[in-house]
Amino acid sequence: MALPGGFDPRRARGVTRMPNGDYLIFGDLGLALHLAPSGAHAVLTTADPDATYHGAHVDPDGTITLVGDRPSRSSVHRTTTTDRVGVVVQYQQGRLAMMADVPPAGRLRAVTRTTNALIVACGESGAMVRVHQNMAEFVGT
Repeated sequence: MALPGGFDPRRARGVTRMPNGDYLIFGDLGLALHLAPSGAHAVLTTADPDATYHGAHVDPDGTITLVGDRPSRSSVHRTTTTDRVGVVVQYQQGRLAMMADVPPAGRLRAVTRTTNALIVACGESGAMVRVHQNMAEFVGT
């Protein structure tokens, strides 16, 4: 499978297979790339090009949840030991549906959907985040 022209693979942090057989490549600088085996691709628009995505989950309906971190900004109360805050992003039908900061969580590393339909993300130092109703809620460490 050929990668799109101009794509820098060093930005990639991970890849996951989508329900339709396509791939989602995610990573640095807000990278979220939907790639078909044919080579057709679509870049998912990011609300923050400074975000780094470390984990992804794709639901059977194609809803994409990405987790990672981004630089903290003056609008976010800094509660971590770094200048980065946890971030959760969701895309529905290829469009950005939600972007939420989770400052207490710091860097988020992985995300999944549990058997009771709850989306849960985990991060460094045992941080746990629950995603529901277009919100991301810090659960604890």
